Amino acid sequence: MFYYSILRWLAVIPGIVLIVQVYKQDKIEKEPIGLLLKLLFGGALTVISAVLLETFGEWLIQTIFSIPSRITIAIDCFLVVGVAEEAGKYLVLKHLTWRHRAFNYRFDGIVYAVCVSMGFAIVENVLYVASGGFTTAILRALTAVPGHCIFAIFMGHYYGEAKVCEARGNIPGMDKYQRLAFMIPVLIHGFYDFCLSVDSLVATLTFFVFIVALDVYTIKKIKQYSSEDMPIFEPYGGFWGSDF
Repeated sequence: MFYYSILRWLAVIPGIVLIVQVYKQDKIEKEPIGLLLKLLFGGALTVISAVLLETFGEWLIQTIFSIPSRITIAIDCFLVVGVAEEAGKYLVLKHLTWRHRAFNYRFDGIVYAVCVSMGFAIVENVLYVASGGFTTAILRALTAVPGHCIFAIFMGHYYGEAKVCEARGNIPGMDKYQRLAFMIPVLIHGFYDFCLSVDSLVATLTFFVFIVALDVYTIKKIKQYSSEDMPIFEPYGGFWGSDF
């Protein structure tokens, strides 16, 4: 009983720690705790839609392609898993925050997206750790949960840019950044899963190089954008971080 209690905590704590770390980077105006809890819960619920969509997508792939190959793995990772999981997160993010009065600073988009993503990651982690045990808990705490956080930081960055564009009356810019807020996390997520799914030494080495480089890059960027955060609804000179 004690062992399973420890496992549950090991599954939950990494996501909470990452939320707190990102929340601390929001230095100008803290977000309402009630809204953040709604985002966390909404993200957790997207596990249901992800499972249903992934089950259908994988069945469809097996029906169309009789022999598994790297092509089918790529289709599954990018077009099924990546799309199913990131679409659910994005829809919750957009529904709960786009018109919320608290969404008034550009960095808010990152805080919101991370809360949604960690809601998903915590539930997913609990399910994996329950069947995989202690080793799975440690490995996922170092890879999968931070991975979901990174996908969310990219999503939140472009989501914040889209809100800035809307406030400035730049509708084409808003549409562009909304697309990027969905597409970039899907591509990163898909590549992450593809490297893990292909049974080869090259793919494994590529995964570790990719995740380390992505971690370093994202940590540097989130600190930069935290220090450069500005109000959405005030004039300013130029877009923040459009070179992400």
